[in-house]
Amino acid sequence: MQQIHDRGLIHGNISPQNLICHAQSKSIVLVDWGLFRLAQNSQNPYSAPEPFMPPEVRINLDVYALAACFYTLVTGKIPFSAVTRRQTELIPPQSRCPQISQMTQDAILRGMSLESELRPASVQSWLTLLPSPQSLQSLPPPKTIVLDPSPVQQVPQTPQLDPIPAPTLS
Repeated sequence: MQQIHDRGLIHGNISPQNLICHAQSKSIVLVDWGLFRLAQNSQNPYSAPEPFMPPEVRINLDVYALAACFYTLVTGKIPFSAVTRRQTELIPPQSRCPQISQMTQDAILRGMSLESELRPASVQSWLTLLPSPQSLQSLPPPKTIVLDPSPVQQVPQTPQLDPIPAPTLS
């Protein structure tokens, strides 16, 4: 990810559906490297609030998306979209998973900051906010996330996006 950011590019479509575990290496692999397209659906829970800003401002859109994916992994809940979060406060990760450290919670919340300038400027700098992998050994295994097809709120479908079942929002 850092290599593409160093070239001035962004993925722009990071979500749990685009993160897969490699069968042999057990590494997390980011897929869907098609042409970057701006998400037209402002209710996407993994999209930062500023996708239509100039490119130099958008470089940390992927940081927001990775932090939102980590929020989902740790809590088992899909976060509200950035647009909804302007009216509804995000439930802190420790409220849903008390085993995580304050450092982990702070990294997630900083990565998901609604204000671009408060987010780390790169994935590499965001990763330094997280505790070492060894300290994560005491966490429970990742939660299975079941997407509930009955929406909590109505989200209008846009013709540019493939329809997906609406998740249960937290």
